[in-house]
Amino acid sequence: MNRRGSACLGVILLSLIIASSYTSIVSTLVLPTSAKKRFHLNDEVKYLAPLGERGSNSKGPPLKVEMIFPDDESTLSQGYYTVLVSAYAKAGISSVELKIEGPESTGWTDITPNFDGTYYTHGWIVGTDGTYYLTARVTDSRGKSKQDTNTVYIGSKPPQKWAVVIGIADYQGRDSDLWHPDEDAKDMERELLEEGYPEANIKVLLNRKAKAQAIVEAIDWLIGNEQAGDIVVFFFSGHGYRAPDSEGWDGDIEDDEYDEMIVTHDFIGLPDGWFRQKFAAIESTDFALMFGSCHSGGMFDDDDDLQGTGRIIAAACKADQYGWDYLLLGNTLWGYWFVYQGLLANNANSVESAYEYAYPYVVAEQPYSQPQLYDNYSGDFGL
Repeated sequence: MNRRGSACLGVILLSLIIASSYTSIVSTLVLPTSAKKRFHLNDEVKYLAPLGERGSNSKGPPLKVEMIFPDDESTLSQGYYTVLVSAYAKAGISSVELKIEGPESTGWTDITPNFDGTYYTHGWIVGTDGTYYLTARVTDSRGKSKQDTNTVYIGSKPPQKWAVVIGIADYQGRDSDLWHPDEDAKDMERELLEEGYPEANIKVLLNRKAKAQAIVEAIDWLIGNEQAGDIVVFFFSGHGYRAPDSEGWDGDIEDDEYDEMIVTHDFIGLPDGWFRQKFAAIESTDFALMFGSCHSGGMFDDDDDLQGTGRIIAAACKADQYGWDYLLLGNTLWGYWFVYQGLLANNANSVESAYEYAYPYVVAEQPYSQPQLYDNYSGDFGL
């Protein structure tokens, strides 16, 4: 195995291609060998160990307010509804107010007099479909306040957008560090925010925060929140690993007799068979998976890997190939052309077109690092 920047000997040419299409103007820089590195590990990758659960204890606050009805994330028809609010203040309640935001918005309304002995109430007449945010606020005699907000859909619930984004350049220890996978992840987060993903719906794990436990919890969070009809994204940039089936990383036997996997910050290998089992719980048929790592094409090189109806999978290279990291690019080679120049710079408007845009540039620099695409999505997958 080669260490850090010693993947190749001699002097290399890095072509920085500035283009809005396949027509390009090429500016060539002469870089030393240390200015690029292959995604090659110098540390041992371990099996996924059982991951524990953490519990938590909390005490009730002296000031509390809760939207009781309508329920959070509920879907209702147009009509008349009685809004119910529960409020408590140890120092005594000064006021309870309600604000409705949406197609038919209202400012803060004092509902303190509308107490029925259990709840504070408000009559809500809604005649326009859309997404509404109902916020209750309680203020105590000291002037301190607390709020609670429920989201309510009138008519039908619009598709939600969810994403887990992971980038690991700083690995445990020093021998296997990379330069820019974390920048790939930051650029993907920027792209998703520009495409309307709520910040709260994107879970980003970078470097030391991307340990095995955290990645498993992030995937569980994704599965627990997404629903049929939602748009779902999983993105990873970092080390990949490949091991013979005979080592027993997962229970499947592949045609090429190898398991491919991603490597967490703490050097736990999460293989394709493990991902297949986890993502079997995804209800959405609008699911994009993107892997910027060595051997990443192996995530779908068998018929029973991560493929599925309504899924699209992009990978930095074939199952038996390496991905590459370039110091002066500010990204990995694939991340620079697929994410930064492709999606973020608006030279591509879908996963499919980002793959088509990136492929010739990546292969021109590294002929044996060929991006791959699996597409079982109807139409183009716009993020």
